[in-house]
This record gives sequence, C-alpha cells and structure tokens, in this order.
Amino acid sequence: SEAEKLVQLLSKQPATGVVNALTVLSALICLGDELAGSLDSRIEALFDLIDFDGTALVTYDEVVILFMCCGAALGGLLGATQKEPASSPDDAFCRRLASQLYQELDKEGGGDMLARGEFCSWAIAFLAELDDVTVDNVYMALYHN
Repeated sequence: SEAEKLVQLLSKQPATGVVNALTVLSALICLGDELAGSLDSRIEALFDLIDFDGTALVTYDEVVILFMCCGAALGGLLGATQKEPASSPDDAFCRRLASQLYQELDKEGGGDMLARGEFCSWAIAFLAELDDVTVDNVYMALYHN
C-alpha cells in the first residue's frame, strides 16, 4: 500500500498521470534510511541510476536527467505533506543546476564526463551544508536557491 501511494504521488509530478521509472527509483533511494544503506551508498545508487552504460562516468545530459528525476521525486514526496504540491523542476532549470555543478568541478558541460567519485564528493559536500538532511531541506536547497 505504501508503494501504491508513492506511485500515486509521483504520477502528479508533473500532473500527467504517468510515472517515470527513474523518478520512482530516485524517490525510493531518497527515502532510504540507515537500513537501506549509508548516505554515501545512496548517493552512489543515484549516480548508478543514470550511469546507463555502467562506466562510472556520466554525461552532462545524464546529470540533467538525474536532477529532473530527483526534483520530481522530492516534489512528489513533499506533495504528501503539503496542502499545495511542490512543483517539479523543468528541463531549463535542471540544465542550469547541471551547469553549476560542472562549473564548480571545472568541467565543460559539452563533452566532459563526470566520474562517480566527483559526483559523490560534490553531493556529500552539498548535503553537509544542510542543517538536517530531509526531503524538504534537500528540495528547497537544490530547487529553490
């Protein structure tokens, strides 16, 4: 019943009634607790989700996909606790996030590949700046700054 509720929440992000499998998997990884693995292992799982060829390297476009899926997942999860559902970030916004990440890591968005270690280090540093790592805090820090 919890999985069914999660799928219903995510089918409204955006309000199409369609659920993206990567968004559902992103939500499950984000919702994980200590029993699901350490925070580091869950960040690696998010990276692996978009590492479509299994090389431990991802493209700029794959990072954009991750930001879109995580944004939709976090927005859908927040919809369960708020009167008004959180909006899902669009492609242009997620491209700006990916560009900021690439810029922070001195990478070129056009052709440079991002390694698992680089992404995980960035994500851990990003989360370390939050007072409390919750769905609400991560969503607000990533998608509303």
